[in-house]
Order: sequence, then C-alpha cells, then structure tokens
Amino acid sequence: MSVEPDVPKRPPRRVSVQVVEDLIRELPGVIDTKVVVSRWGAIEEVHVVADWTRPSKTIVRDVRSVLAARLGLLLDYRKISVARIRGIPPADKFARLQVVRQKVAVDTILHRIRVELELETAPFVDRLGRTVYDPELPRGPFTGTGEASSLGDGPLRAGALAYVEAANQALRRGFFLEVVAVERGQVAGRPTAQALLLYHQPQEPARFLLGAVLISSEDGVMGGIRAAMDASNRVFGRAVKRLSPHRKLHPDDTTLPSPEPHPGKPLEVEEPPVS
Repeated sequence: MSVEPDVPKRPPRRVSVQVVEDLIRELPGVIDTKVVVSRWGAIEEVHVVADWTRPSKTIVRDVRSVLAARLGLLLDYRKISVARIRGIPPADKFARLQVVRQKVAVDTILHRIRVELELETAPFVDRLGRTVYDPELPRGPFTGTGEASSLGDGPLRAGALAYVEAANQALRRGFFLEVVAVERGQVAGRPTAQALLLYHQPQEPARFLLGAVLISSEDGVMGGIRAAMDASNRVFGRAVKRLSPHRKLHPDDTTLPSPEPHPGKPLEVEEPPVS
C-alpha cells in the first residue's frame, strides 16, 4: 500500500479587489467593472459594463483569461455578467508628450540661444470622461537642451533640438529622432514653423517626418518645439517604451508571480481599505 507524501500546501494568495478590477478595466471594450466577493474572500460576481465594439462572449472569455494568466484566478464564466451600452465615446488614448517646463537663455553678445526643456507623457480622457495617465507609458520627466543662433530661424531650431533630445529618452532602444531642418514658412499668408526630422528604427531604413504648425510672428522657441512635436507624434505611439500595465499595482515586483491555487478552496481576496 503506497502512501502519498505529505506535501505542504501553499496558502492562497491575497489579491485586492482593486487589482482585479483594474486588470479587467484594461481589456478592450471594457468601460467599467465591479467585483463582488463573499465574506471569506471568494469572487461571487463580476459585473462588466462594455461598449458595442466586442461581443459579450468575447469579453467574458477575455476576463477569464486575463485573471487566470495574470493572477491565477480560475473563474466560472457563469459568475461574469456583461452589460453593453451604446453611445459611449471611445477613449482619446494616443501616446504623446507634453511640455512641463522650459527655460530660455540668450547671449546677446555671441548671439546664441540655449533652450532647456522638460517633457512628460500626456494624459488622455477615458470613456467616462476622466483624465488619466496610461500605465503602460513611462511618465517621465524627459529633459533635453538645444542651442543655436539667436538670429533668424535659430530659436526655432534650438526649440526643436531640445524637444528631440528629450523625446528620444522616451523611445525604445534602436529608435531615435534627428533634427534635419527647422524653418519659418507661410500658408495662405499665415506664418508657420516647419520641422523636418529623420526617424531611425531598427532593421528598417530611416525616413523623414515633417511637422508644421501655425505660429505668431513673435513665436520662436515654442514654434520649433511644437513643429517637432507634430512631426514626432506620427510615430511616437509605435516607438515609445512600454511598461507592464500592472507595474503600478505591484511596485515592489518586476514580474507577477504565478500562484498555484489549491483546488477546492476559494482564493482569498482582500478588500481595499475604505478611505
């Protein structure tokens, strides 16, 4: 008669309701969610509000898959309910940068201008009208400096150089931008700033990017920044570094562990503190 060895059982992992809800909210088509747990911590119900871009069955499958893969939570599909709502606008979610701070110094003797710039990733408006930051993007700050002649189009070029140096810090390895030319122009009699950038990417030939913005007759440094930003926005979403969307939920972990739930016992879920 064989006797199975007494293997110590791993205690259930405690995962907050907030972590589970945040994970579900990141799924395509999901607008909001509410997780209901029992007194001893087992998930009883998952209520999902979604738009009409994805079928309910697909959303249910996505919820089960992401909870199993990320948190080791094995959830019965019958516990998930999906309500789809028409007329919800899509999230204005585009990766882009915004100016946080700029400093300009002009040498009137040598006719030189120096621009110091600080950027960060811009927030977006989600489907509920909230202004939030994308957890997959590095927040920054990203800093850059640019120097050029203070005469003619020099201030435009200094602004573009500072922007590109800062923006390159947000890009993945092998991707970077280079300033080719920055000039003033006119469209229908209106003054413009135009920036021509060279976009380098791994295993592909470099290509030119052109950005143009309307400016006032006195606009110098900021015109160059905005023109370079307009050019880089065409590729920034593809080239920007990406973080784990759950990094903010697990600041002390570089990766999420793979728990092994004991069959027959509910996983414990810890309710977040009420503020």
